[in-house]
Amino acid sequence: MRRYLIVCAAILTCLSFTFIKKQQHPKLVVLIAIDGLRGDLVDKYKPAFTGGFKRLYDEGFVFTNAWDDHAITVSHAGHETLATGNYPKNHGIVDAAFYEQSGDTLRFTDAFADSNYTLTGYPDTKSISTKKVLTAGLAEWVKQKDASAKVLCVGTGNISSALYCAHPNDNVFWYSDDLGQYVSSTYFMQQYPAWVQQFNTEQVPQYLKKYTRWDNAIPQQFLRLCDEDSAAFENYGQKHVFPYIASQRAKDSFMHYWIRNTPYCDDATIKFAQQGITSMQMGQTTTTDYVSIVLSQVDNTAHSFGPTSLEVFNVLYQLDRSLGDFFSYLDDKVGKGNYVVALSADHGFAAIPEQTAAKGQFAKRLVQDDIEKVLDTVRKTVRIHKGESRDAVAEGLKKLLLQYDFIADVYTPAQLNNPNNSGDEYLELYKKSHRPDRVPRLPYFSLDYFQSPIAKAGVMVRLKPGCMIDLDCVIHGSPYEYDRYVPLLFMGAGVTKGTSAQKVKTIDVAPTLAKLADIQAAKTVDGKALF
Repeated sequence: MRRYLIVCAAILTCLSFTFIKKQQHPKLVVLIAIDGLRGDLVDKYKPAFTGGFKRLYDEGFVFTNAWDDHAITVSHAGHETLATGNYPKNHGIVDAAFYEQSGDTLRFTDAFADSNYTLTGYPDTKSISTKKVLTAGLAEWVKQKDASAKVLCVGTGNISSALYCAHPNDNVFWYSDDLGQYVSSTYFMQQYPAWVQQFNTEQVPQYLKKYTRWDNAIPQQFLRLCDEDSAAFENYGQKHVFPYIASQRAKDSFMHYWIRNTPYCDDATIKFAQQGITSMQMGQTTTTDYVSIVLSQVDNTAHSFGPTSLEVFNVLYQLDRSLGDFFSYLDDKVGKGNYVVALSADHGFAAIPEQTAAKGQFAKRLVQDDIEKVLDTVRKTVRIHKGESRDAVAEGLKKLLLQYDFIADVYTPAQLNNPNNSGDEYLELYKKSHRPDRVPRLPYFSLDYFQSPIAKAGVMVRLKPGCMIDLDCVIHGSPYEYDRYVPLLFMGAGVTKGTSAQKVKTIDVAPTLAKLADIQAAKTVDGKALF
């Protein structure tokens, strides 16, 4: 009997240890945002993947029905939503630039530019702050739980990483294609850590020297998954077929820009994150640390070649390998089971208008001359209603703008500020991208001076599907499914392999990671934990 009790006690001890081990919270939380990755693309190209994307599908939990739940689907708004779990109307970054209340008028302002701060190490170059962000996010929640927690936010795109950390004095870096270095703002730091300087002087030059040619890497058997490389509507009909080659006589300044337009800059950003994790000894204590990584080359390439192009497929194919290496690095450095990863996107992408029109569907590229003519009539209408109430001006603009065949609807301040549910799906999405004191510039503004008398009047417009201003070969920013559909995958500590078709939103990402890491999300968060 005594032997039986001893055996039972031993078994219970093992079970207890196992239970406690399973309940341990991750030492490192990793949020990966792939700028511009439409929700169908990872699944579309899944047969070709052997690295990180494959591992996320094989080991992680995949939400196949994930969406931006706001109308103005631009990078700034989308990234801030992922970072905070709030709608743009609440975190405040409704657009990259918007009209902000100033006295009795709305004044045009950039979301992050701040002349009080300079690029760290470059006192003559103005930089940014995150003072206009109105809510705290995952980076702040981690620090609130434990002030000793380490935070690292890195990004390929200009200031992209700053969208994930509104807290001064944290490690926030992004790649500058002007300088060919990873940089920051004096809002975050006065000087660079030694590991950043080392990476900039040793690793970045190797990328610039090695990757002077971009060849198609997609195996023949997978080429059927994307558009043909010879699609004439890509890149405005300019160079749009592989290979892409940098001139051997190219100056360093050109190479800084060149590498930013290949898949290799995202790989450099991931390696930069790895060096930061190692140097900062992240994930090495009982404290939960936080890393965000913004990878921007899908967005950069899709703007020129379209989301289903061979070029974007190549970016994802390279990124699959880079992410695979990164996850293996985390296994070795932090320990498998000691970290949790979420991967999503800030927005999706439309097809190139000419590509849509070639399929017999309505689409329209709104060119500069035509835009200016419309905006001239807008200014005249505003002058006609001068001295009247804002609502009267808005109603006059609505009547005018609805005459154009590319405009689906017009929303006045009275509609946008009404707290009651209108029953109009699109109007409700626009409300989430609008504040009474901040009105987005998109989707219709001058390509000459990049402002909008429509937004200045407090009015928002919805263009018809497939219609967009000629800002790039193709842009995003609409409330339609192609711009709002995004991927969402989790892997690691606390995550069981599985798939769900449940409709989820990007506001759910930050609170889900917080719960997995036993971190208290802000009470004002709009999203919810999915596990």
